Amino acid sequence: MSISFPDHQFQITTCLRSGRECPVARAFAERLVQAARLACSLRPGFEMTGRAMLDGCAAGGEALFVLNAHRVELFCGVEKGEDAAALCAFSTAFFEDRDARGPLSRLMAPPRMMLRAPVRMACPARAEPCETARI
Repeated sequence: MSISFPDHQFQITTCLRSGRECPVARAFAERLVQAARLACSLRPGFEMTGRAMLDGCAAGGEALFVLNAHRVELFCGVEKGEDAAALCAFSTAFFEDRDARGPLSRLMAPPRMMLRAPVRMACPARAEPCETARI
Protein backbone atom coordinates (compact mmCIF):
# COMPACT_ATOMS: atom_id res chain seq x y z
CA MET A 1 0.00 0.00 0.00
CA SER A 2 1.23 3.51 -0.73
CA ILE A 3 0.08 6.59 1.16
CA SER A 4 0.69 10.06 -0.23
CA PHE A 5 1.44 13.10 1.88
CA PRO A 6 1.88 16.60 0.43
CA ASP A 7 5.65 16.28 -0.02
CA HIS A 8 6.41 12.55 0.10
CA GLN A 9 4.93 9.10 -0.25
CA PHE A 10 5.01 6.20 2.20
CA GLN A 11 5.10 2.55 1.26
CA ILE A 12 3.59 0.50 4.06
CA THR A 13 2.51 -3.06 4.69
CA THR A 14 -0.45 -4.02 6.82
CA CYS A 15 0.32 -5.29 10.30
CA LEU A 16 0.39 -9.09 10.37
CA ARG A 17 -1.27 -9.04 13.79
CA SER A 18 -4.07 -6.49 13.27
CA GLY A 19 -4.52 -6.89 9.52
CA ARG A 20 -4.59 -3.10 9.14
CA GLU A 21 -2.21 -0.24 8.57
CA CYS A 22 -0.78 1.03 11.86
CA PRO A 23 -1.49 4.76 12.39
CA VAL A 24 0.99 4.84 15.30
CA ALA A 25 3.82 3.57 13.08
CA ARG A 26 2.84 6.00 10.32
CA ALA A 27 2.87 8.96 12.73
CA PHE A 28 6.26 7.90 14.12
CA ALA A 29 7.67 7.53 10.60
CA GLU A 30 6.44 11.03 9.72
CA ARG A 31 8.48 12.37 12.65
CA LEU A 32 11.49 10.32 11.55
CA VAL A 33 11.27 11.84 8.05
CA GLN A 34 11.24 15.33 9.58
CA ALA A 35 14.22 14.44 11.78
CA ALA A 36 16.12 12.98 8.81
CA ARG A 37 15.54 16.13 6.76
CA LEU A 38 16.83 18.34 9.55
CA ALA A 39 19.83 16.17 10.41
CA CYS A 40 20.83 15.59 6.79
CA SER A 41 20.52 19.29 5.97
CA LEU A 42 23.10 19.97 8.70
CA ARG A 43 25.28 16.96 7.93
CA PRO A 44 24.52 15.30 4.56
CA GLY A 45 26.19 12.00 5.48
CA PHE A 46 24.11 11.56 8.63
CA GLU A 47 22.75 8.07 9.29
CA MET A 48 20.99 6.65 12.30
CA THR A 49 19.71 3.25 13.34
CA GLY A 50 17.70 2.78 16.50
CA ARG A 51 14.84 1.12 18.32
CA ALA A 52 11.68 2.66 19.70
CA MET A 53 8.60 1.56 21.60
CA LEU A 54 5.49 2.57 19.68
CA ASP A 55 3.10 3.52 22.49
CA GLY A 56 -0.47 3.07 21.37
CA CYS A 57 0.27 0.22 18.98
CA ALA A 58 -2.20 -2.60 19.61
CA ALA A 59 0.42 -5.25 18.77
CA GLY A 60 2.99 -3.70 21.11
CA GLY A 61 6.69 -4.37 21.01
CA GLU A 62 9.68 -2.57 19.64
CA ALA A 63 10.28 -1.13 16.22
CA LEU A 64 13.66 -0.81 14.54
CA PHE A 65 14.27 2.23 12.33
CA VAL A 66 16.95 3.24 9.86
CA LEU A 67 17.19 6.77 8.54
CA ASN A 68 19.56 8.59 6.21
CA ALA A 69 19.40 11.25 3.50
CA HIS A 70 17.69 8.84 1.10
CA ARG A 71 14.95 7.21 3.12
CA VAL A 72 13.44 6.24 6.42
CA GLU A 73 12.60 2.60 7.04
CA LEU A 74 10.63 1.30 10.01
CA PHE A 75 10.27 -2.37 10.96
CA CYS A 76 7.83 -3.45 13.68
CA GLY A 77 7.87 -6.67 15.64
CA VAL A 78 11.45 -7.66 14.90
CA GLU A 79 13.69 -9.81 17.08
CA LYS A 80 16.13 -8.03 19.43
CA GLY A 81 19.24 -9.21 17.58
CA GLU A 82 17.88 -8.66 14.07
CA ASP A 83 20.34 -7.20 11.57
CA ALA A 84 19.25 -3.77 10.27
CA ALA A 85 21.09 -4.26 6.96
CA ALA A 86 19.25 -7.56 6.40
CA LEU A 87 15.92 -5.87 7.14
CA CYS A 88 16.75 -3.09 4.66
CA ALA A 89 17.67 -5.67 2.01
CA PHE A 90 14.37 -7.47 2.67
CA SER A 91 12.48 -4.17 2.39
CA THR A 92 14.17 -3.41 -0.93
CA ALA A 93 13.31 -6.86 -2.24
CA PHE A 94 9.71 -6.50 -1.09
CA PHE A 95 9.01 -2.95 -2.27
CA GLU A 96 11.24 -2.76 -5.35
CA ASP A 97 12.30 -6.18 -6.66
CA ARG A 98 9.90 -8.97 -5.77
CA ASP A 99 11.95 -11.46 -7.80
CA ALA A 100 15.00 -11.00 -5.58
CA ARG A 101 16.21 -14.07 -3.73
CA GLY A 102 18.11 -14.32 -0.50
CA PRO A 103 17.34 -11.41 1.85
CA LEU A 104 14.64 -13.29 3.78
CA SER A 105 17.03 -16.12 4.58
CA ARG A 106 19.22 -13.66 6.51
CA LEU A 107 16.35 -12.67 8.82
CA MET A 108 15.46 -14.37 12.08
CA ALA A 109 11.79 -13.77 11.20
CA PRO A 110 10.01 -11.35 8.86
CA PRO A 111 8.90 -8.05 10.41
CA ARG A 112 5.29 -7.74 11.51
CA MET A 113 5.00 -4.47 9.56
CA MET A 114 7.32 -2.43 7.32
CA LEU A 115 7.19 1.19 6.29
CA ARG A 116 9.44 3.04 3.87
CA ALA A 117 9.45 6.76 3.08
CA PRO A 118 11.80 8.74 0.87
CA VAL A 119 13.54 11.75 2.39
CA ARG A 120 13.41 14.53 -0.18
CA MET A 121 15.58 17.51 0.56
CA ALA A 122 16.59 20.69 -1.21
CA CYS A 123 20.29 19.98 -0.68
CA PRO A 124 21.99 17.08 -2.48
CA ALA A 125 22.08 13.87 -0.49
CA ARG A 126 25.46 12.23 -0.07
CA ALA A 127 24.67 9.44 2.39
CA GLU A 128 24.78 5.81 1.36
CA PRO A 129 21.47 4.08 0.66
CA CYS A 130 20.03 1.93 3.43
CA GLU A 131 20.97 -1.32 1.69
CA THR A 132 24.67 -0.58 2.13
CA ALA A 133 24.55 1.33 5.40
CA ARG A 134 27.20 0.41 7.94
CA ILE A 135 25.57 -0.39 11.24
